[in-house]
Amino acid sequence: MYEADLEAADDPSTPPDVLARLARNSDDYVREAVAYNPSTPGSVLEHLAASESDDLRVAVAENPSTPASTLGQLAKDDSFMVRRHVAGNESTPVDVLEWLAADGEPLVRIGVAGNPKVPSRIAEGLVVDSDSMVRIALAGNNEMSLDVLERLASDGVAKVRECVARNPGIPSRSLERLSGDSDREVRATVAWHPKAPETLLERLADDEWWGVRMFVALNRNTSGEVLKQLATDEHWQVRLNVAQNPTSGKAALALLLADSHTEVGREAQRHPNAQV
Repeated sequence: MYEADLEAADDPSTPPDVLARLARNSDDYVREAVAYNPSTPGSVLEHLAASESDDLRVAVAENPSTPASTLGQLAKDDSFMVRRHVAGNESTPVDVLEWLAADGEPLVRIGVAGNPKVPSRIAEGLVVDSDSMVRIALAGNNEMSLDVLERLASDGVAKVRECVARNPGIPSRSLERLSGDSDREVRATVAWHPKAPETLLERLADDEWWGVRMFVALNRNTSGEVLKQLATDEHWQVRLNVAQNPTSGKAALALLLADSHTEVGREAQRHPNAQV
């Protein structure tokens, strides 16, 4: 009976009246599954939000179907983990996100920063947050505005700039700026980025750190001429990535077929363009 109840509580296709009944189940795990279930009626979630169990309130706080009024109530919960999950819930109203953006617990502000629905005006305030992990979450938010990403591209913490360089929405001018970053991990991330233009990759192909050149060698936007150049790189992993790049041409592969490193030569032999 327990397993059947737990399965039903976890199943989004379970009828609302059954979920309401299971919300009164004596087992903690069953009630928690109901609290996570997006098909659970708002009135039931409101009732579960009053539970003394932190885990149960966290589940309600994370549920996208939780009513706005209940999320507002949970935003003032004594448990920072409950507030953290309200902050990350895409259904949380803007006024509640604004309240949580000023929360004294960094993990709560991290939740706001990572929320895909966080408005630009709230995000702009978090750009200057004293906790770098909040700014990292902001930089890693794929829905972040271009203005915010541009500001974060000048952040004093390298990990923040690296996350900006990894963001798929990064403005081209920010990508260009970060290609000359003092931190090699940031430059390597730029070299990896699918939007990195050919001219930028050509410049990074001469980077002093082989880790940057390694990503240039693997980037599909890298020109055939640069791939040929990297096919003679001093570091074998750079040459290996040229052999693994699906756009590598005959000229680069011809150099790699005779490579002194066994794995590089083997990969070059497997390349479709080496067969043509």
